[in-house]
Amino acid sequence: KTAAPAASSTPAAPVQGPPPIQLRPPSLDFGFVPPSSASTGSVELVNTTDRPLKILAVQPSCKCTTISDLAGKEIPAGGSVELEATLDAQPAPGPKRAQIRVLVEGYTQVVTVQLQAEVALPVRVTPPYINAVEGKNQTGRLVVQSTDGTPFRICSTHGMPPRYLGFDPASEEARSQYLVEYDIADFGGRIPRYFVIETDREDAPLVDVLLRHEDSFPAINIRMKDYRIPAGVIPAGESAEFTIRLDNRIDRPAPPINAAISRSPDGTVEFVGQEVDEENEEVLVTLRLTPKSDFTGFLYLPFTIFAQTGQTQDLDVFAKVAPGGSAACSEPASSGG
Repeated sequence: KTAAPAASSTPAAPVQGPPPIQLRPPSLDFGFVPPSSASTGSVELVNTTDRPLKILAVQPSCKCTTISDLAGKEIPAGGSVELEATLDAQPAPGPKRAQIRVLVEGYTQVVTVQLQAEVALPVRVTPPYINAVEGKNQTGRLVVQSTDGTPFRICSTHGMPPRYLGFDPASEEARSQYLVEYDIADFGGRIPRYFVIETDREDAPLVDVLLRHEDSFPAINIRMKDYRIPAGVIPAGESAEFTIRLDNRIDRPAPPINAAISRSPDGTVEFVGQEVDEENEEVLVTLRLTPKSDFTGFLYLPFTIFAQTGQTQDLDVFAKVAPGGSAACSEPASSGG
C-alpha cells in the first residue's frame, strides 16, 4: 500500500503589501504642545480579518518617541490591541513629526502610524522662521497671536518698538493677534540667530523666530543639541542660571567645558558646572547670567564657552530683565514708525 505524501512544511510566501489592519484614529495629532513637553496618546490596531495576526516588531522613527511593547502579541480575529505612544517635543517652536512602523507576520509592508504636533509657546509667530539668505525676505510681516485667544501686548521686537499694521497701541485695547513688520536692516552689522518678540504674558515673555541669514549661521566648533538659549525673565539686579546642551554621541563625544565669558558690556556669563546625560547622549552645562546692575529691558547677549581641549564656541543667550521679575511692559508699546 502506497503511503500518502507528507504535508509540506514550507511556510506560505508572505503577502505582498500591508497587513489588513485599520487604525483608530488614523493618526495621532497632539495639536499645540509646549516646548520640551511629552504628549501621550494611543491608537487601536484593528484586525479586519477572520484569523489572528501576530505583531513581529514595532519601531519608532526617532528617539523622540517611546511606545508600548507589542512585539510577539497577537491581534485576535476581528479584535484589536492598543498601541500607546509618547512624543517628546523639541525645545524650539515649530512642527514636530514622527512615525511608528508596525511589522506583522506574513506581510511584506508595515503599518505606519503618523504622529504630529505643533510645538508652540502660548504666544506663537507665523511663519516660525525668517529665511533671509541671499538677500531674500529682507523685510516682511509676522503674525503674532496667542494660542488660547487671550489678549496680550507686545513690549518690543528684539528690543525695538514694534511696527504694527492696523493697530494703534496708544488708543486701542490689547488684542490676541497682531500683524507686525520686520526689517533686517534694523539689526545693523550683527544679525542675530533668533529674532525675539517680547510680550507682557508671564507664560510667554519671550517668543523667538529663527532668522536664517548668512551672518547668523553659527560657526560650529563644539556641537550643540540646540543653539536656541532663552533665559526667561530675570529680576533687575539679580542673576539667573541657564543650561546649554552639548551633543555627546559615542562617535563624537563632547569636550569638557571649564569656562565661559561674555562678549558684551551688558552682563557676565560664568561657568557653574556640567553633568552627562547618557540616555539622551548629551552633556548639560550650567551657566550663570548676571546682567549689569542698572540694566533693564530686552537682553541679547553673546558669550563664548571654553573647553579643556582648547575648543571654543560662540553662542547667544536672550532674556528679559525687569524690576521684580515681571513680564509687564516697562512702558507703553509704541508704533515704532
